[in-house]
Amino acid sequence: MLTNVDISVLYLRHKEALSDAIGLTPEYLRTTADPRMLNYMDYSVALGRRFRALKLWFVMRSYGRDGISEMLRRHNADAQWLRQQIEADSRFEISAPTHFSLVCFRLKAANEVNQRLLDALNQSGFAFIAHTVQNGQYVLRFAIGNYMTTRDDIAQTWARIQELSASLV
Repeated sequence: MLTNVDISVLYLRHKEALSDAIGLTPEYLRTTADPRMLNYMDYSVALGRRFRALKLWFVMRSYGRDGISEMLRRHNADAQWLRQQIEADSRFEISAPTHFSLVCFRLKAANEVNQRLLDALNQSGFAFIAHTVQNGQYVLRFAIGNYMTTRDDIAQTWARIQELSASLV
């Protein structure tokens, strides 16, 4: 929501898993009176508030609900477009469902080759993407989220990924 570090949307199916993983609540701060009550401190790693509400207020005032909705729709559509481009290239495979604006994919090659592809792209300075490991496979994560990102930016980055992968295989 344009407040990258301070505020972001987090969807959880099983909220207990997150609070169990990062919660450091001493016994005297645990609430057991009502199981429906949430301690929001258990759902963030940040230790200070740093004017988060003010930052969100500025974003909402600048873009409005419709502006933010349009941006999210555009990013989601761009992710689906990128997914189609990846699926059209037989050298690559989609590694996970494309929800929202994150596309997970990999070159149909060894993990080391995918890692070299990621390193080559990131070291070029042209674009920066992240990775993860899914079921033992090195997977590239292309996240679309900057308010200035255009379809042309995504197409150029995809072309660069294709170009770099040709030299690796």
